[in-house]
Order: sequence, then structure tokens, then C-alpha cells
Amino acid sequence: MTSSMRWIVLICAWCMIMIGCASKDDRQVVTFWHFWSEPAQRTALDALVEAFERQNPTIDVQQTVLSWADGKAKLQVAFNSGSGPDVVHLGGDWFDEFDSAPLFEVIPEEHGNGVDRALRWLVNARALVYDERRSTGLPIGGLCVSDPHNVIKRVLPLLWLNGSRLYQRLPVSGDLNDSLAESIWSLMISSPNAIRDRSRQLDEQLLRGQIGSLLTGAWIVDMARRQNNTSLRV
Repeated sequence: MTSSMRWIVLICAWCMIMIGCASKDDRQVVTFWHFWSEPAQRTALDALVEAFERQNPTIDVQQTVLSWADGKAKLQVAFNSGSGPDVVHLGGDWFDEFDSAPLFEVIPEEHGNGVDRALRWLVNARALVYDERRSTGLPIGGLCVSDPHNVIKRVLPLLWLNGSRLYQRLPVSGDLNDSLAESIWSLMISSPNAIRDRSRQLDEQLLRGQIGSLLTGAWIVDMARRQNNTSLRV
């Protein structure tokens, strides 16, 4: 290859690099903050983001992963300083608190009804999972106490189990009755036999057979499979 040909090749390569960089730099940046705890969930989310960027080549989605431990505080600081994300995955328990500012825009009609400011995206069902070995004298169960909204989610099913219908219908005041009082009393009587801890620690204790039952999510299935635990039942 002659010297002049080398220069032509180098110039063409440089132009292609500059065009590629310019195209990327010209893309509109959309910041997306989200909460995740399981690797499989993150993998699925990354695949969705990649597909979205392929369908919308002028948009660059920049992700920030938040932890459930301090993510809420980080969001509060960011929104208060005017540097919050364009799109956020937020627990339903916190939506009203953030929206009261107000912070969120109405979702366009092509994606909603022109009124809503959030879309239901992912709902994790909870189920009472128990260890069939609990007849050997294990504690009755675990109660998550990591933060108030988790306590509510864990306690309400136990109140329902004992006969209360609190928050199952409107008006809520209609179920502030003797049935609720009896359910709370039953829970208070049994609570000394429960272990109070954070959600993930309770999952681990259930898998180790240290507690007899727990209201937990679908992730417990994969956790049990990895540990070859076959003693859990729903």
C-alpha cells in the first residue's frame, strides 16, 4: 500500500469514528433510576432498555441503580435539589409521598388515560411459605421490621388471616371494629414466638430451618433451588 493510500484509509477511518461519536453525542439523554435486588431482574431490565434504544436510536438511556436501604433518601435529595431522574421505578408505598410535591408529570394519552402520573409495572405477589420441619419446635415465623412500609405489608396478611378485613374495602373506617381488635390481639399473643429481622435475613433463616414460616416473594424459589432446599411449602 502506497503512502497516499495509507493516508486515505486513515482519513476515512477517522471520519467514520467522528461520525459515530457525533451520532452518539447527539442523542437525547434520558435518566432512569430504578430499584432492583435480584440479578435476573436486572438482566431482564437491561434487555428491555437495549431493545428500547434500538427502536429509538436518538435516545440514550442512562441507568442508576438504587438500593432499597437508602434509595428513597437519595431520591428525596435529588428531587429537592432539582437533579432528579426523568423516569423512576418507585415502590407503590412511596408514590403518594413523592407525588404530593408534586413531582410527576401526567403520562401522555397514548400510554395512559391522560390523568395518571404513574403506570403499574411490576407486582410481586407474597405468599405464606412454611418449612415442613417446623413441627420440631421451630419459632412460629418471621416478621420483617426493616422499615414502616414493610411492616405494614407483612402484618396486614396476618391480620386478615385472623379474620380482619382492614384495607380490603372502602370505607376503611368500616373495618375499625371488634374483628380488627381481635386480630391485633391474636397477633400480639403470637408475636413473642416470632423472630424480627430484615427481609433478606428472614429469607435466609427460613432456608436454614431457623424459622417455621414467612410471608415472602417468588425469589425464595430460586434461593431454595440453589441451596437444594426441598422442605419449603406454600
